[in-house]
Amino acid sequence: MNDGVTETVRSLVIAERWARDAARWQRMLECFHEDSVVDISWVRASGPEFVEASRASFEAGIRSVHVLGPVTVEVDADRATADVGTLIEVQVELRGTLCSLSAFARLVERLERREGDWCISELTAVYHFDKLAAVIPGEPLEVSPDAVARYRPSYRMLSHWVAETQGEAAVRPELPGIDRPDLVDELYRRNAAWLHRDPAAARP
Repeated sequence: MNDGVTETVRSLVIAERWARDAARWQRMLECFHEDSVVDISWVRASGPEFVEASRASFEAGIRSVHVLGPVTVEVDADRATADVGTLIEVQVELRGTLCSLSAFARLVERLERREGDWCISELTAVYHFDKLAAVIPGEPLEVSPDAVARYRPSYRMLSHWVAETQGEAAVRPELPGIDRPDLVDELYRRNAAWLHRDPAAARP
């Protein structure tokens, strides 16, 4: 394994999340290929569209921080995959109450070197669990168990937030999560096939 390439890829993964949290939109944009895909709980878009959506969210007053664990990287020539455990902390307002939305996920990425430059070509996530609480103890926050029972337990509160802010139709029930190991296995299988240029990567 080329340790220099591995460190370059690892630094890129960290830089993209730093730029997102620090509202450094041009730096964030530089981390993505133009034709990249971002597929996460609240949006499916190209990398550049994701940057603009993140900017709009920030300007609307939504603040987030991503606390990253170690980044695992695999490299094969001009392709790489990366996997990093991430604690996502978001402050949102729901029905007049300032809330803290916390979610643990693994960010799973494909990266490519094109014309000498490494950038992200795909960013997805595997969801584990989340929680929602009022930032100020004692503030009213009414979330009925029945209202969230229909959502996947691996990203239940994220789904509730998406439904409250974007509408029920925006909730995405088929994302990889530990409650759906079949989807997780398929994600990693396809990424490994893509990394090593296996024709199986073309299968849906």
